[in-house]
Amino acid sequence: SGELSTDLSGTVHGGVNYNEGAVLNVPIVPGKAAVRASLGYSLDSGYIDHYTQSGDLAQSGVNDERALMFRMTGKLLVSDDTTITPGLFFQRDKADDNAAFYPALGLWKQSKQVDEYGRDTMFLPSLTVTHDLGFADLTSVTGYFYREFARQQDGTFYNSTLFAQALLDP
Repeated sequence: SGELSTDLSGTVHGGVNYNEGAVLNVPIVPGKAAVRASLGYSLDSGYIDHYTQSGDLAQSGVNDERALMFRMTGKLLVSDDTTITPGLFFQRDKADDNAAFYPALGLWKQSKQVDEYGRDTMFLPSLTVTHDLGFADLTSVTGYFYREFARQQDGTFYNSTLFAQALLDP
């Protein structure tokens, strides 16, 4: 069996957003082995506009965000007493800038010197083995967790003041 889904929306002062998804269930050996996989992708449109220091519009919607997700799970009945369940999860999120705006410039406007992006990647494979001992269930869960997160922040305004006070002769 399978399923497809879609979601469409809009953001005030932004644009079109969407979320796409798919799920697939596949029996490999009926009653003994099966796989389930899902995939999703989404886009949230940005609603913050970036202006140059001279006040010109440089780019609209700088804070858009995109996400990709993949998940796969299997199930293998080795015997009436033993089940093996492998799993895999992957997710990547990419934000081009944050949602900070400067009220002095106006609603939904900013004039930062540096993009404040965010990148987040996660990978998680796992293996679960369950065995019925008769008087109790023995379960082993083994996994690996990998995550890489990168973020950039604009400290131009604050750092300029700090460096000027610390390094320039008063």
